[in-house]
Amino acid sequence: MHEEPLHLFPSEGEPGAPSLREQLKAYTGVEVEGGLCPVCALRLETEFGGDPERFPIVRVQFSESRRVGIGTFAPSDPKSMSTEQLTGGVNFKLLETYGSDDDPRALDWAGEFSKANRGVLECIEFLKNPKEFLVEFLTLSQERQFKVPKFGFIDADIVLLAHTNESEFRQRMADPTNEALRSRLYTIPVPYNVRLTDEARIYTKLLGQSDHDFHIDPNAIEAASAIAVMTRLAPYPNLSAIEKLHLYDGKETGEFKLNQLPEIHKQSVREGLDGIDPRFVIDALSRAVAETEVEQAASGRRPCLTAVMAIRALRNSIERSHQIGDEAKKTYLALLTEARQEIDRQLKDEVRKAFVPAFADTAQHLLENYLNHCEAYCGKEKVTDPITGEERDPDEKLLRGVEEMIGVSENAKDGFRSGVLMRIGMWLRKGRPLAYNSDEQLGRAIEAYLFEEMKDIVRITVSKRSPDTQHAERLNEVIKVLCDQRGYCPTCSSELLDYVGALLNR
Repeated sequence: MHEEPLHLFPSEGEPGAPSLREQLKAYTGVEVEGGLCPVCALRLETEFGGDPERFPIVRVQFSESRRVGIGTFAPSDPKSMSTEQLTGGVNFKLLETYGSDDDPRALDWAGEFSKANRGVLECIEFLKNPKEFLVEFLTLSQERQFKVPKFGFIDADIVLLAHTNESEFRQRMADPTNEALRSRLYTIPVPYNVRLTDEARIYTKLLGQSDHDFHIDPNAIEAASAIAVMTRLAPYPNLSAIEKLHLYDGKETGEFKLNQLPEIHKQSVREGLDGIDPRFVIDALSRAVAETEVEQAASGRRPCLTAVMAIRALRNSIERSHQIGDEAKKTYLALLTEARQEIDRQLKDEVRKAFVPAFADTAQHLLENYLNHCEAYCGKEKVTDPITGEERDPDEKLLRGVEEMIGVSENAKDGFRSGVLMRIGMWLRKGRPLAYNSDEQLGRAIEAYLFEEMKDIVRITVSKRSPDTQHAERLNEVIKVLCDQRGYCPTCSSELLDYVGALLNR
C-alpha cells in the first residue's frame, strides 16, 4: 500500500535507552506516527530478521491512471456496493496459497484506502454514500486508520477530498445525526466564475470541440458569457450588475475603481454560488447552433451563431426551465434585458467601427477641428474662423460633443484636454503621422461622435431597401470591413446590419 518507510523504525527500544524513533526525532526533528501495514510487518520479521536497514525501499510516482497515491471513489448501485471497495478484503485465490484468512499476504490490497495511501483520495458525490461507507471515512479522517476484518487497524495517511452540491450538503448537515461528520469537515465553497473574460474562454473551448462546422460571431460568446455571469453577481449599493460585470473584468466604470474590489468582494459572500451554470449556457448555445444549421441548410450558407441568437436561446432556456424557480426567472430575465441594452450598444459600435473607414477623411477633419479648439481652450486663446477670418471663442459645443461620447464629465474635461494635447505632442515628436485614432481615447470619441452625426446616413445604408449606387457601394465596403477586419462572416455581418438598422429605426 505504498508504505511510509519511516514506519520501519520501531517505537520501542531497549530498557532505559531511547527507541530508534526517538533518536530519529532528536537528530532530524521528524516525528514518526503510525505503524507498518500487516504485510510489511510480516516481511520485516520473516525476510529481514527485524532489521529495518535491510528492507528494500523504492521510489514511486503518483499516478491516477495506475492508482498510485491518487484514488477515486464514487457511489454506485447500493446493492452492489461493498466497503471492501475502500478497505480491501480477502483474496480467495491467495487464500488457497497461504491457507488462512488471517495471513496478511492473503489480503486484497486493491481498496482505495490502500491505493491512495500517502496521497489523496477523491470522493465523488460524497454525501450520496450509504451510512456504513461514511463511517469508514469518518474513522479514517479522525483516527487516520481503517479496519479490515480479521486484522487490527491499519494506519493510513490520506488527504480526503470530497465534493457534493450545495443543496445536498446543507440538507445533510441539518440532520443532527450527522454531527460527527459535520465536525470533521473543512468546507470550501467553489463558486461559479464571475469574470467575463474567463467565462468566455469556457464557451470558446467547449464550442471549439464540436464536430459541427459553424462560424461564431465575435460578440456571440461574450453576450452569452455576460448574461451568465450577471446572474451570479450579488447586488451592491450604487453599482449596477453590468457595471459590476465590467469592474470584475478589470475595467473601471462610473465612480468605482479597481482598488475597491476587496471591499466589494467582502460584502458579496455568496457571489458565484447562485445563478445559471456553464452547462446550462452551453446547452442553450448548442440548441441555437442546431437550429441555425437547419435554417441555413436550404440556402447553402455556412451556419453562424450570432449574438442575437445567443441571447434569444438563453431567454428561451430560462423561460422553459423547470429547475429555475419563478422568482429567480424574473430576476434572470430582468438581468438579461439589462445585458441586452449593453450588447445592443456594442453591436452598434461594431457597425460604427466598420463605417468609419468609409468616412476616414471626415474623421480626420474632425480630429483637426477638435485639436484646434482644444489647443485654444487650454492656451486661453481665440480661434480664427476659416471662412470669415474673425476671431472667436473655442467651440465648447464641439469639444463637449466629442468628449461626452466616452463619458468625460464636465469636471474632468480640463484634465482630459490637457492629456490629449500632451499625448498628441509626444506622438508628433516621435515623427509619427497623425491619424484620427492615433490617440485611443480620442479616436473612440471621434468615431462615436461621427456615427451619431451620420446616423441618418447609416440608417439608410444598412436598411438595404432599394439602395442607390452610392449606398450600395458603401454597404459593400462596410461588409468587407466586418469580414476582413472584425472577424465576421457574410452571414453574421448581414444579420448584424439588419439588426442595427432595426435599432436605429426605433
